[in-house]
Amino acid sequence: MTALPASLPARPSRRPARPRAEARTGARADARTVARALPAAGFAVLALAGCTATNPVTTNVSYDPSDGIGVTVGTVYAQNLLVLTTAEGEPGVLVGAFTNESSDAVDVSLELPGGESDSLDLAAAEAVYLGTEDDEGIAIDTVPAAPGGLVDVTMSTPEGGSQTVRVPVLDGTLPEYATLVPTPPGSTVSPSATPAPSGSAGAGNEEGEEGEEEG
Repeated sequence: MTALPASLPARPSRRPARPRAEARTGARADARTVARALPAAGFAVLALAGCTATNPVTTNVSYDPSDGIGVTVGTVYAQNLLVLTTAEGEPGVLVGAFTNESSDAVDVSLELPGGESDSLDLAAAEAVYLGTEDDEGIAIDTVPAAPGGLVDVTMSTPEGGSQTVRVPVLDGTLPEYATLVPTPPGSTVSPSATPAPSGSAGAGNEEGEEGEEEG
């Protein structure tokens, strides 16, 4: 009969036990690391929040997505207002769109550059487009600014009061405005000379005359 050993060998541990003192020290170090990281993260959040607060969102900024300027007076909204001319001191034209957003007719008064004035009668919910095939725009005798400059235009209605805006001045460089720019007085287009065809009557007569002289 085989005798049993006095004691079984101890089972090896998969992971050595960590001393209690060392474990406490590591826990305290981890806590201090987290405590230091929290204020830094807070400052970063505040900094980012400050940037957002001081810089307005671009999509919330109102702007005119066109070459001209827009203005609202009462229930009338004017859009893409432009003055077209060839040069400073030359005739021009005011183009743009006017929309009456009310259910009543509105009389719109316009004070143009150079002391001129005009008016538009807009029916309820009517939109009028100046600078099209049906309407060439409002004529201006003399534009006091060169293309690239600005001129004052005042729009007023009985209910909404008046408002003055700085309207851009353009010329016919852009194709969409080339046909709308008024032609300065006295400027004419000289027709180009066309050569006479070789078989014309005049050419035949000249050849006949030369033949008679030689004979």
